[in-house]
Amino acid sequence: MNEIAHNLEVVRNKIADAAKGKDVTLVAVSKTKSCEDIIAAYEAGQRIFGENKMQELKEKEERLSDYNIDWHFIGKLQKNKIKYLNESIKMIQSIDSFELLDNIGNAKNIPVSVLLQINIGEEKTKNGFLIKYFEKEVEKYQNFGTIKIMGLMCIPPRDENPREYFLKMHDIFMRLKEKNIPGINMKYLSMGMSGDFEAAIECGSNMVRVGSSIFGARL
Repeated sequence: MNEIAHNLEVVRNKIADAAKGKDVTLVAVSKTKSCEDIIAAYEAGQRIFGENKMQELKEKEERLSDYNIDWHFIGKLQKNKIKYLNESIKMIQSIDSFELLDNIGNAKNIPVSVLLQINIGEEKTKNGFLIKYFEKEVEKYQNFGTIKIMGLMCIPPRDENPREYFLKMHDIFMRLKEKNIPGINMKYLSMGMSGDFEAAIECGSNMVRVGSSIFGARL
């Protein structure tokens, strides 16, 4: 077993222990990693990979077109990169404004699943919806054509205990789920990365984005 396959097995076991029987989706964050690394993870059974730069994603998508990979875009999506979206990009995890949703809807007529990114720590340096406005505004946006809102995503503030932010996100997620807003399906709560994915799962996450624990530290 190679190192990536071994790391992937360790991560999966940790996810299973934290999940206690719940289904948790693992997104292997492959940004800056080689196609050879992605193939190693693929051959170990991983199918969902996350990239944060559209150009890098498109290059890898082209080189790995023979593999049945579900790509997730997890970075800031610039308006001029919307044209690169296609059906192999199964999810955009980083929708940070309703304007961006409108731009995607106006530019594309293909099925696009998205998560709405919440700026849970209200940090000026991060993108995302602010909680104090989000829950009131989201009910106004119920029809985006082929765009499917599938849940929420967040990145907690660095160097702080993430659990309070994960719990706050789970509360928001559950409130929206209970409202059952037409066109908004609260299926996924994406939170937790290499350093905190176990805590995130324990706080209600059902999708984690893990990179360095699988592929090693980025250079």
